[in-house]
Amino acid sequence: MVLGLAGIIGGGRWFSNKMARVNTGAASPTFPYSDYSMEELERLYSETPENTAVTIRTPEETHRLFVEALKKGDFEAATECCFREGDRDRIKTGLEKVKKSGELQQMINDIDQKIDRESMDSWKAVYSFGILEDGKNFGHLLRFIKTTQGVWLIESL
Repeated sequence: MVLGLAGIIGGGRWFSNKMARVNTGAASPTFPYSDYSMEELERLYSETPENTAVTIRTPEETHRLFVEALKKGDFEAATECCFREGDRDRIKTGLEKVKKSGELQQMINDIDQKIDRESMDSWKAVYSFGILEDGKNFGHLLRFIKTTQGVWLIESL
């Protein structure tokens, strides 16, 4: 009798502990409620979402459109084509400041070149380009983010 009671209490504790793990997402919701492996947890709760949208505009194409719009002095087009909606006003204001300071042509000269892919996954990409200044090469990065519509936009210059 005592042994049976101990078994019931022990089983209740085991079940309660397993349900706590299931509720936090660390264990399978089906018997025997096994804990997930690190690989399973990464697959289930990835920090980098998969963007399976078919690419309809590459980072290189976005870069080209941005440079072309800058050459025309069309900041509206430069921001509309190439940046996320929430970033457009800030970028446009920044471009206007660059123009007002007289450095727009230098900016265009700097970024109007081939960009090289450094890294890319399903939704983020990093490209680089170099600038020769005072006889020294300086590397710069362009970061891109892919929309769910398959368009790569500039995340940062």
